[in-house]
Amino acid sequence: RDLHSFPTRRSSDLIDKPYIIIDNRNKYSTNTYDLFMDVITYVRSALEREGIGIISFEKNEKDTLEGARPYVGLFKKQENYLIKNSKLVVGCDNLSNYTAAALNTPSIGLYSAYPAVCTKPMWGDNYIALESHRDGNLPAYGVEERPKTVNFIEPEKVANAIFKMLGLPDKVPHTTFFI
Repeated sequence: RDLHSFPTRRSSDLIDKPYIIIDNRNKYSTNTYDLFMDVITYVRSALEREGIGIISFEKNEKDTLEGARPYVGLFKKQENYLIKNSKLVVGCDNLSNYTAAALNTPSIGLYSAYPAVCTKPMWGDNYIALESHRDGNLPAYGVEERPKTVNFIEPEKVANAIFKMLGLPDKVPHTTFFI
């Protein structure tokens, strides 16, 4: 059976246009990116111009990303269907990136607590790894990290990687300055 034969939280929202997936779920809060709303702000108009939607895989209903169609509590088979048919998957060192690589779907991974070379997908080459500079420190190699260095990845770098992977000429023309 395909995705549409399974009940989902938003079964009335059938996917009727191309889309990208943002997956910010992770077992460890250290590996969740708090700046995806900024990324969506940067890419929304270009994606709308191209007729591309944004869906998000969410852990719960209270942490949904504004501007994205949220999917909460999907079965892995449903997630795999969505990943296989998406134009791009963006995630923080999680299973969706590995699934995208195995299904030959373009993907972008954000890395901080572990170096990308240790945890990025090993299949395919249709993948961009964005790694935190960690303020010059070594990776935490653990489940707890203060501050969360994944948030040191500037949202414009993520947005520009999205444009690149989708073959769009757009660029975010400025750089985030952290205080």
